[in-house]
Amino acid sequence: MELGPRPPGHGRRPPGEHRAGPLDDLRLALLGGDWIPVSLPDRARAKAPALRFVAMGGATESSIHSTLFEVTKTDPRWTSIPYGRPMANQRTYILDENLQPVPPGVPGELHLAGIGLAREYLGRAEQTAERFFTWSCGEVTDERLYRTGDVARFAPDGMIELLGRADFQVKLHGLRIELGEIEAVLRSHETVREAVVTAHPDGSGDKRLVAYVVAEAGRTVEAEPVAEHAARSLPRFMVPGTVLVLDELPLTPNGKVDRKALPAPPEDLGAPAESYAEPATATQRTVAEIFTAVLGTTRVGADSGFFAVGGNSLQAMRAVTRLNKHFGIRVNVRLLYSGSTVADIASVIDERLAAPAPTTNGATAP
Repeated sequence: MELGPRPPGHGRRPPGEHRAGPLDDLRLALLGGDWIPVSLPDRARAKAPALRFVAMGGATESSIHSTLFEVTKTDPRWTSIPYGRPMANQRTYILDENLQPVPPGVPGELHLAGIGLAREYLGRAEQTAERFFTWSCGEVTDERLYRTGDVARFAPDGMIELLGRADFQVKLHGLRIELGEIEAVLRSHETVREAVVTAHPDGSGDKRLVAYVVAEAGRTVEAEPVAEHAARSLPRFMVPGTVLVLDELPLTPNGKVDRKALPAPPEDLGAPAESYAEPATATQRTVAEIFTAVLGTTRVGADSGFFAVGGNSLQAMRAVTRLNKHFGIRVNVRLLYSGSTVADIASVIDERLAAPAPTTNGATAP
C-alpha cells in the first residue's frame, strides 16, 4: 500500500490518522517525495504498530525511485528524513561544479545512474543534452548520469541527506548558501510544519534571508523561538534575519510551493510597533541611527538587537566601523553578536567615554 507524502505547505494528515482505532492490518507504507516530515513515521506507527515505513527518493528520469531508507527509529537530531542509499542496480554521485566527487559532509549536486535511467526526453534533444551526460572519474569510466538539480551531501556512513534544489542556492557576501539546509533546520522545530527561505533585497543594496513558517496542526508557532532555534543550529551567516508566520504556504497548481507568491517582508524589518522603544539618550539615538543606515531599515528601537532586526556578519563589521569612527573608541563586534540591544551598546559606550584616559606610563590621567 502506498501513502502519498504531504506536499509542502499542505495540511493533510496521513490516511487513517483521524480514525479512533488502530490499523493493525497496515503492514507497509512506501512514501516518495522531496520532504517527509520527521514526525510522520512515529505518528503513523502510533496508529499501525506493525507498520514498516520506507522513504523513497529519485526522479521520473530514473524510473521514479532510485534510493530508499527504512525508518525503523527516528533520531531527534534529524532535520529531515534521510534520502537513503541507492537501490540495487542504481548508483548515486554527489558532484561539485567541476563534476568532481565531494567528500562526506560537503554539499554538491545529486546525480543518478544505473539501469533505471531514461534514454532521453523524446524529441527534445537540447533538454536531453542539458540533463544527461557521460562521465568518467577515477575508476568510473563512461558512466551515463542524470543531473537532478537537487543539492545533497553524504553522511560519513554513506547515507544521502537531501538539502534542497540547486535552483535555490544563493550567494550572500561571497558565501554560498543552501536555502534547503536552512529550511530543514527550521522544520525541525517542534512547532513548525513547513518552512521556506528566500533571499530578499534590503534597502542597503544587500540581501537578507527571510524565512516563512507554518505551524504544526494544533500548535502555535512564534517567530522569535524559531529564530533562536536556527541560531543554535546554523552558522551565523545562514540564520534568517526575519521570520514571518503564515497560515499556509502558497502553492502552484501541481502542489509545489509558489515562491513567487510569497508575501514580501515588511519594508521595516526592525522591531514591531507594539514593542518599539524610543531611544532615550543621545548615545542611544546615535547607535540606532547607525544601525538604521547600515541595515537599510526605517526604525531601530532602544530594545533592538542588531541581528534580531535582520543584520548579518558583514553589516555588523560596517556598523562597528561607524561606531568606532563616530565615538572615537573601540567597540568590539562581539558586543553585537552577544545579542546586546541598542541601549546595552550605548551604555557600554557611555562607560568607556566616561572612563579616565590612560597616561603614557600606564597611570590614569587626572
